[in-house]
Amino acid sequence: MIIYINGLPWVLELTELMTDFGECDANHRQIRIRSTQTPEQMAITLFHELIHAAWYVADLDDHTPGNLEETVANRLGETLGGIFKDDRNGNLLALLHNGSEANDG
Repeated sequence: MIIYINGLPWVLELTELMTDFGECDANHRQIRIRSTQTPEQMAITLFHELIHAAWYVADLDDHTPGNLEETVANRLGETLGGIFKDDRNGNLLALLHNGSEANDG
């Protein structure tokens, strides 16, 4: 499934073929989630990986020393808020509610 983070397309893949719960490959704009988790754990893993993606997109490695908390809150708030406001991410919300990938149609 394709999701959009700050307007950029990212691939979100559910797979049984991994040992970790999930992974985020920012260089290839790809998030992989192990599909054999419970729906509750899958939602936690998805948010964990979305935070990694948002950290990369928001360039949080570049911040003013002494102001990390406010920088993180502002940039992640904008980035994560944008993910859930983007109408193209309806399948992402369905995944969170249902624990399985919805059709892209």
